[in-house]
Amino acid sequence: MPPTPQKPWQRKKAQKGLKSKRGQPEIYDELKTKQTLTLTPTAVKGLDKIAELLGISRSELVERIGRGIIPLAPMQSHSQPIQNGELVGNEEN
Repeated sequence: MPPTPQKPWQRKKAQKGLKSKRGQPEIYDELKTKQTLTLTPTAVKGLDKIAELLGISRSELVERIGRGIIPLAPMQSHSQPIQNGELVGNEEN
């Protein structure tokens, strides 16, 4: 099965005056290596939505989160999902 074409916001942006060179880091001070994450389809859709809003690829989104460039807000519980920026479930009355 052929790979699906990239959407415009997933493509690497051209940097004027800089040419990509294999084996040379472009943005960060180290080369990226291929990694594997196992995610649910819902998580992938969520990452894609956030990446599209930011105009970056899913891979770059994970990179920025891992580097602390995009900080994660602390959560009260690992099992409470976030919907529209609000915690869902376990509401206290």
